[in-house]
Amino acid sequence: MGHDAWMVTLLDTEQIQKVAQVVDRLANVPVVPPLESLKHLGVLLARGDFRISIIIEQYLRGASGHLLSDLLSSYLCFLEDDCMDARLGALKALAIFDNPRISKQISYVAEHDSSEDVRRFAASMLRGYEEEVTRI
Repeated sequence: MGHDAWMVTLLDTEQIQKVAQVVDRLANVPVVPPLESLKHLGVLLARGDFRISIIIEQYLRGASGHLLSDLLSSYLCFLEDDCMDARLGALKALAIFDNPRISKQISYVAEHDSSEDVRRFAASMLRGYEEEVTRI
């Protein structure tokens, strides 16, 4: 079984220990993971299991440099995915990065996405960016 298929298989179980195993492995490799694995991490964020979200959030918050840039780019691409959970998960991952430079893309999603849930979450992200600018 290929590396990406192995990770996706473990992530699909939605079992905390298996998700933690994948995330631990990803954290020890300083390059962007395969896109399908990133997509599945986003889908898990969209599903909202608090314990799994914490594991994924710690991994994403630990990213820096080129890895952070690659992760941002990857999750921006997932905003165009056919799967609503992938788009919502991408937004949740992007919210973790808290990068106001992507507000133009988030604004587009807030206005045009086919899913009410995705539009609503994107709009809440924009309000957060606006509040941050107001505080500064």
